[in-house]
Amino acid sequence: MNIALGARREQRHSSTLTSSVRAAVAHRVNPDARFMDQSVAAAQLGVTKQLGRLQLSAAVDAYAGWLDDEPHRRSAGLELGASIAPWPRWELAGAVRYGVLEYDPLPLRLLDVDRMFGGVALARAGIGRMQLRVGVAALGGQDRVRTAGSPYSNDRYGGRVFATLEPSARLKVAVE
Repeated sequence: MNIALGARREQRHSSTLTSSVRAAVAHRVNPDARFMDQSVAAAQLGVTKQLGRLQLSAAVDAYAGWLDDEPHRRSAGLELGASIAPWPRWELAGAVRYGVLEYDPLPLRLLDVDRMFGGVALARAGIGRMQLRVGVAALGGQDRVRTAGSPYSNDRYGGRVFATLEPSARLKVAVE
């Protein structure tokens, strides 16, 4: 069983500047394996600036996870992004992220990494009455270990195909 609660608040400061705050908590209980009960909490603060067709964004976030009521994993990061509408109804976007990921207890510290990640995406929006949006993305990054001799560095490369549909003003369906 999984229980989750989240909230997001946006504040428009001017016609070109918006800030946002997000928070979420979740708890998972596995009656068949009680040693795997997990709780998580996450928060993010962000700002977006519109400069004509160019949109710039920045966000800081933090995450903490507990396993069986004991601290297990935590992270914090900074993300910078930009998007532009090169043609009507098209969006070209890119983002880079740097974060740290740390584990507890001490024997798990071999898993600690500095994570760098980035991507670019091209999307087409406003298709049909239900405002279909489709796109593709290329992603890449690297986990660099923080403990000498740890074998947990890795490179990440991938792609993503995504779509969203808005049947009504209060409902959005997303597929990846």
